[in-house]
Amino acid sequence: MKLYLTLMVCSCAQLVLVGGTLRKFKWSTCGSNHNPPIHIHQLDVTPMPMILPGNIYVTVNASLTRPLTNAKLKLSMKRHTFLFDLPLPCMSHLGSCSYNNMCTMMDTMIAENWANSMTEVGRQIRDMLRELGVTATNCTISPRSLHINRYQLHLPGLSSLLSIVAAGDYKIGMLVTEHSTGEDIFCANLEVSIDKAVSGNLFG
Repeated sequence: MKLYLTLMVCSCAQLVLVGGTLRKFKWSTCGSNHNPPIHIHQLDVTPMPMILPGNIYVTVNASLTRPLTNAKLKLSMKRHTFLFDLPLPCMSHLGSCSYNNMCTMMDTMIAENWANSMTEVGRQIRDMLRELGVTATNCTISPRSLHINRYQLHLPGLSSLLSIVAAGDYKIGMLVTEHSTGEDIFCANLEVSIDKAVSGNLFG
């Protein structure tokens, strides 16, 4: 019994209190489509771990080989613990969620303020997409090269308890499927870390 309780306490400590340990963003392609219309040549997110609240910088170099229309996005998210990778459910539109309309996804995020913290993030991403000519009313993307160089996004802070729980290493699976063709046009596995901003107040 003592050993069991010890293991339980250690598991909870690893699950809740340990911050992110990854020092570099990792990604790889996946899926059964060996010739997808979206080719990613470079993808990077810095710094790693991402500090909440704080700024991150996104770099993407990609090419599109044909016109792309509206699609759905499926995310699967797992949090790494020292025992196993813990699947995370979809909560307040964040986590292992599916989004059926990528064209209006940012507008919906802004209007509904997902998790009471995502309105400003949605605005920033929408602005970034507008610079590429992608809007809710003009969602078709023509064949082209896409270049995003260290685009700054500010991530909001969370409550003290939520930010502690959020701190850790995550594996995220992304699958984008085009509505009109049913083709999986993008599939990737990502690995990221999240950490809580350090303050002078231990309980702040």
